Amino acid sequence: MWPPIDAARRARKAFTPVLGSKIRLKASFVLVACMWGPGGSQRFMREVVRRAPAGLDITILQPPGPESAYSREGSPSTGPRVIEASMAGVSGPLPRRIYRLFVSRDVVRSIDAIRRSGVAEELARSDIVYLFNNLYARLLDGAGDLPVIASAHASLSGLRAASNPIQAAYDLLVRRTYMRSVNGLHVFPKFRGALSHPWLRYRMVLPNGVDAGSFRPRRSSAGGKLRLLFISHLEYGKGLDVLLPLLDGLQGVGGYEFHIAGSGSLEGEVRRRRNAIYHGPVSDEELARLYGESDVLVYPSRLDMYPLVVLEALSSGLHVLAGDYLRGNFDDFERLGYLEYLPRSVEAFRRRLMDLVRGGPEERDREAQHRYVEANYDWKAIAARFYGCLAKFVDAHARGERASCDWEPATPVESPASSPSG
Repeated sequence: MWPPIDAARRARKAFTPVLGSKIRLKASFVLVACMWGPGGSQRFMREVVRRAPAGLDITILQPPGPESAYSREGSPSTGPRVIEASMAGVSGPLPRRIYRLFVSRDVVRSIDAIRRSGVAEELARSDIVYLFNNLYARLLDGAGDLPVIASAHASLSGLRAASNPIQAAYDLLVRRTYMRSVNGLHVFPKFRGALSHPWLRYRMVLPNGVDAGSFRPRRSSAGGKLRLLFISHLEYGKGLDVLLPLLDGLQGVGGYEFHIAGSGSLEGEVRRRRNAIYHGPVSDEELARLYGESDVLVYPSRLDMYPLVVLEALSSGLHVLAGDYLRGNFDDFERLGYLEYLPRSVEAFRRRLMDLVRGGPEERDREAQHRYVEANYDWKAIAARFYGCLAKFVDAHARGERASCDWEPATPVESPASSPSG
């Protein structure tokens, strides 16, 4: 096992606080991966840290990333304190996870190495610790009583309200081995049921956010055709198990363009579909343009906890066809007619898309949709709520009380838009 890197390097990007309020507390964040990576949890971390209130002392523990990840503008003397250490992870099928957690014990060895560096003692001096990597709650065993908030960013292993007896037994073993210090939980709206554990003292429901200033509606350039879009990692779990045969079923049908962006192991399969316009991995600017010029996001994923892709599409004014696996996260958008949940079957998506293609691009009030997203889901609003919850938990802990932060979007001031009809 590599020794931890405890040089406590500063992040090489200036984080300029943009919230006017002050919060006097020390918060530590334990990440799954380098915060400059492309994943949703890394985006959440970057966005909330950039919007940290003045007076908040932040320490981040994360695995090292490639040197290119640090080529950011800004002074190395500004921003949070970043400590890097080798941090083993666990993923894949259940038997593999059991082996890594309880037989080879890779994560335990990583935790022991980090402890020897003195980093655990520094985390224990925090007023609150927030975990993106929940397994590393074990670092705080014996650290005394402080709020330790696990999260649903990467996994709810050990924290689910599981009904399957095998899953329930696995979760109990994970929790007792790795998460004994956890006493709080942040979940996305779909996973409210996980907050039912009686041992949780601090409960937070909060969605991801979106940069509403970057993701805005634009004029479509598809020449009267319905412009469909899929953006994600090109893997079966992200929806390619539905999308690839769906493209086959739409061969020979006119009236649409199907744009796909992203990279992954199934890139070759996407390229072989002649009715797909493949863009590969795209820059942030190209991503915003693709969203803004499209009509419908097609997203039949079965893996995401809370996909940023959906929020970015909604902020850009698209109608969204989402797999029903995501039900519970975007229900307000369904009520407003901006999103539909569909069964994760090729036929369900094919029928709905055929209806939309026959109807062609429709005039919708995309700006009203964007304003709703901006008012409720812009990162500024989400970050303010997030830090407000952390401060509430620290205050409740000082008084020996429990605390909860629920979340509901504000009532829209404009009438809901009807969903596109076939």
